[in-house]
Amino acid sequence: MRVAVIGGGIGGLTAAYALVKAGFDAHVLEARDHAGGVIGTSHEGGFVREHAASSFLGGPPRGALALCEELGVPVDKASDRAKRRWIYIDGKLRGLPRNPVELLTSDLLTWRGKLALAREPFAKRRAQNEDESVHAFAARRFGAEAARAIVAPFVTGVFAADSHDISLEAGFPRLAELDSHGGIIRGSAKQAVQQLVVRMSGKKSARTARGMWAPKGGLGALIEALAQRLGSRVRRGAAVRALAPA
Repeated sequence: MRVAVIGGGIGGLTAAYALVKAGFDAHVLEARDHAGGVIGTSHEGGFVREHAASSFLGGPPRGALALCEELGVPVDKASDRAKRRWIYIDGKLRGLPRNPVELLTSDLLTWRGKLALAREPFAKRRAQNEDESVHAFAARRFGAEAARAIVAPFVTGVFAADSHDISLEAGFPRLAELDSHGGIIRGSAKQAVQQLVVRMSGKKSARTARGMWAPKGGLGALIEALAQRLGSRVRRGAAVRALAPA
């Protein structure tokens, strides 16, 4: 079966690669003259400069880290210093709080915003089987300030898109699952208890590589490896104007 994948970003390339492995005749149609979408890497003065995303989480077992290993792309674990994140908002660079103490002293949120964040366990639940945008979820759970100052920049950094336009179920399925268990705090506590029960029972659970990881030389190396594997299946300069039923 022939399959057309529209868009040669990291998602399109990965989808096409998986389809080809599964036996499909997949081709990527990319409007621009290069693959990768917003992801790109350049080197300046001995430093690696990422144009969009710069790293990825080690888990799950079939995630980006496993894909790099399969494609032969060497990776490095991010330094602990990378845990310190900054957000430029309202004309000032502000540190992202890493713990409750930093949150209390941070100027990223007003006291009203911090109180709204503390009420997360008691936030109204969404309707069953109803999807919503990441922004709507964050505003409902954490308050409007946190949705704007913390969640929106994070979503832009991950997806290069507006948090209003990203589905919670599609973009952050784990958060959607925790939300269904009563919220982030309650859901995390419930899952922690379940994991403890599994460990005490002696059952083995799937191990994941924790922390942040990145290809040596930048995420552009992963894009290049995927494009090379797909070869002529990646059609650059092929803009899709319309779709019609066969």
